Amino acid sequence: MCSMEPAISTTPANEVWKDIEGYEGLYQVSSLGRVRSIDRSIYVTNKYGGVHLQSFNGCILAIGHNNKGYCQVNLQKNKRVRRFLVSRLVAKAFIPNDANLQCVNHKDQNTDNNCANNLEWCTQQYNVTYNNAHILRGVKFSRPIEQLTLDGKHVAYFASSMEAERIGGFHHSHIHDAINGVYKQHKGYKWRYVE
Repeated sequence: MCSMEPAISTTPANEVWKDIEGYEGLYQVSSLGRVRSIDRSIYVTNKYGGVHLQSFNGCILAIGHNNKGYCQVNLQKNKRVRRFLVSRLVAKAFIPNDANLQCVNHKDQNTDNNCANNLEWCTQQYNVTYNNAHILRGVKFSRPIEQLTLDGKHVAYFASSMEAERIGGFHHSHIHDAINGVYKQHKGYKWRYVE
């Protein structure tokens, strides 16, 4: 189902559109989490056996939500309708997945924010840990952090403690505990938020 917005709309300058795998020439997904159908003409057979060319105007598709609150969209091909999570469509189109990870995580925990820069491929355990930590501890893991030696020299910056866990093998909650004074260090390093 299409919204009333035409496919060639007032598009933000930083929005990039890519074909959806398996639906090339039919649908595209954008880096900002929108989905559209493409203008196309197809041959249609009527009930009398006559064939004629029919044109379809592309449009931005309506986004719904599943029972878990994730954005989803229906795509049709060969008279078959399939439902897809918007976050997975965006991730497949815009985020490399060299490790062949199966889950997509919303960094800001807002399942309506399906911009490519808010998504990351991850393991199921990472996704559950990330979500539970936000819910149970109220910790904002999206704050930038700095890794320091024990004598206070800069080692690295990370966009979040979750990034430090993913890249450096640290544990995100222990990083926050070190920052908040529960521990003096984590894995031989001091940590602090970057303002």
